[in-house]
Amino acid sequence: MSGRVGSGSLADDPAKLAHAGLEIFRMDGRALPFVAGCSAWLACTLIYAIGEAVVARGQE
Repeated sequence: MSGRVGSGSLADDPAKLAHAGLEIFRMDGRALPFVAGCSAWLACTLIYAIGEAVVARGQE
């Protein structure tokens, strides 16, 4: 799954998750899509980015 999803861009294929056969769902209070069937999820907030360096904070 990660090879199919990680090797393409949403800019090139906006439906890449559906084309990879992934089911997406939403959680209350989160703006992010989550992949169904995972044993865990991690939602982060972007604090800032400088060039390619990114600082993010995980949320409970």
